[in-house]
Amino acid sequence: MATATVTKKEKAKKNAWQTIGRVGVDAGMLLICDPCYIVGKGKSSPADSMLPQAPLAEEFEKSWGDFCDRLEATSTQLNYNMGQAGLGVVFDSGFGDGEYDVEAKIVDDRIQEIRIKFFD
Repeated sequence: MATATVTKKEKAKKNAWQTIGRVGVDAGMLLICDPCYIVGKGKSSPADSMLPQAPLAEEFEKSWGDFCDRLEATSTQLNYNMGQAGLGVVFDSGFGDGEYDVEAKIVDDRIQEIRIKFFD
């Protein structure tokens, strides 16, 4: 039985960065979090059995100014109600508003890394 041999060049190409989409920025910042943390009360999400209420739903029900007042200069770690890190990260988008490519490094058909280049 013959087996396929993957050359170094083919492997490097397979593991190269690929554009997977674009993200629009109108607030001069982006948020990375699990989408189920945004779904509010009464909504169904995969986390309903784990979370009585989506932790970020309360944040988004407040005014924009209240949300922004919590943010630090360049980036802010968002914590769960009990104080532990991991809820999400908000960060400035380089020079502000615009549309930016989202790239992924895919290894063995799984996303290993994500990057967004805001400027050269």
